Amino acid sequence: MRSPRQFLSTFLFSLLASLAFAAELRVQVLDPDSATVAGARVGLYRGGTSISVQTTSARGLAVFPDVPEGSYTVGVLATGFKPQNVAVVVRNSATVTAQLAVAGASETVVVTATRTPVSIETSGATVAWLDSAALETLQPVTAADVLRFLPGAVEASAGRRGGLG
Repeated sequence: MRSPRQFLSTFLFSLLASLAFAAELRVQVLDPDSATVAGARVGLYRGGTSISVQTTSARGLAVFPDVPEGSYTVGVLATGFKPQNVAVVVRNSATVTAQLAVAGASETVVVTATRTPVSIETSGATVAWLDSAALETLQPVTAADVLRFLPGAVEASAGRRGGLG
């Protein structure tokens, strides 16, 4: 049977050893323009198991203290951005940068004259659309600027932009 002194010394040795091999992991979250992203959810995963979840500060920083050495995945979720995963090997205290990409629209809308939803494949009509990449290239100011590039669409306007008549 161990004495309380042996138990205490074993416990303290184990604690010090685990702290000696633990590191601080800092995750910097940036948008495509390299500006910080505040309020992003940053998860630390090991082998598919969640270790910890933090929210980025106003400086776009999430800090995971006392991370044992090893291989991890850092997952970042932020409103308006695509989810991103970054593989990280922690050996010493380190900072990882996650640069997010803007999420595109993932919905297709088909407008028909029958008021009944019809898929593109069964509509029997010519269908045209502009995806997010085309809209980014065009940089439209008004909806009329977009419609001008669709076949068969006609813009009828009177007056001048921003005018009253």
